[in-house]
Amino acid sequence: MHDIARLMLRELDGLRRELEAYPDDDTPWRRLEAFPNSGANLALHVVGNLRHFVGGVLGGSGFVRDRQAEFARTSGARTELVALVDAARHDVVRTFAGLDPVVLDQPYPQPPAPLVVSTRLFLMHL
Repeated sequence: MHDIARLMLRELDGLRRELEAYPDDDTPWRRLEAFPNSGANLALHVVGNLRHFVGGVLGGSGFVRDRQAEFARTSGARTELVALVDAARHDVVRTFAGLDPVVLDQPYPQPPAPLVVSTRLFLMHL
């Protein structure tokens, strides 16, 4: 269980560094012709996934996801994006700190239909 959390935190820290590396607030929102989503939209999607599936479903944080908005947004400050990554990081830390390891081998409570997978496998997927 600790390894899964460590991997999630490593990736969130990398995402944070990448967002901070953009030269200004507009660049993360630019869509390149060959790609349907901007870097900022993908960052929002990662944050939404983790805050919902880890923090909300497993951790009971009460987070309410708006998946459509993750891809509909077209602007915002990098500091806001970084703050959202930090919130996802907090959700991961809090959830794993209180998670009973037995849960990992049980079916994940809310997988995207029609999947039925263990919580461990679903978390590794995330």
